[in-house]
Amino acid sequence: MLKSQRNALSDALIFENAKYFIISLIISLLVLALIYSGLLTATNGALFEYEIEQEWLRSLANIFAQGVALTIFYFLMVPAMFVILALFTPMISDNIHRRHYPKLDESNSVGVFEGLFHALWLTLIYTLLFILVSPSIFFLGLGYVAFAVLGFFLFRSLLLLDALGSHFSLAQIKQRTRLSGDAAHLPSTLVLFSLSLLPGINLFVPYLAVCVLVHESMSREYERLGISQG
Repeated sequence: MLKSQRNALSDALIFENAKYFIISLIISLLVLALIYSGLLTATNGALFEYEIEQEWLRSLANIFAQGVALTIFYFLMVPAMFVILALFTPMISDNIHRRHYPKLDESNSVGVFEGLFHALWLTLIYTLLFILVSPSIFFLGLGYVAFAVLGFFLFRSLLLLDALGSHFSLAQIKQRTRLSGDAAHLPSTLVLFSLSLLPGINLFVPYLAVCVLVHESMSREYERLGISQG
């Protein structure tokens, strides 16, 4: 397992794969700017639907609106990167497949647009959940716990969809996503999710996570099929 993780880091740093990360990052930053602008407009609109005469109350409401928008935005940064990265994950996975696991059959896979649609749908559902729980962030910080739990499940779902989509069907991926099912990738997912919460490296984590999970899953398939990796 350590070998596959070392290979994942090595593959993440080569330009053949890193170019897809750079393209995804540029697109994601543009999309994230639009998301933040939309969230701020929506939260301000919701709070200022009723006229607030007191200056101090208007200021407090503005701080509340910005806090909610910023929190939701921060937890959507990584999912947005996963969604954009889904367009390029098949190429990254194919590069890893050719370099390390050429004997693995990739015929049973999720289509690019099928995977992208499912990723967008998951992100939309969880965005609505983030919005629903957002008022609780001002009550003893309980909302941040709720955000972290929701963020983990969204992170795990999008990661498995991106990373396993090249050699598993959507039904198989959904089965592996359930914590009650195959939890083989749970330790790696927990570590990677924790890294995704750190400012500065959080937008690199989805790309690294895809490389790690592609290696882990393909390596496990080699072991299951009794194929020597060499």
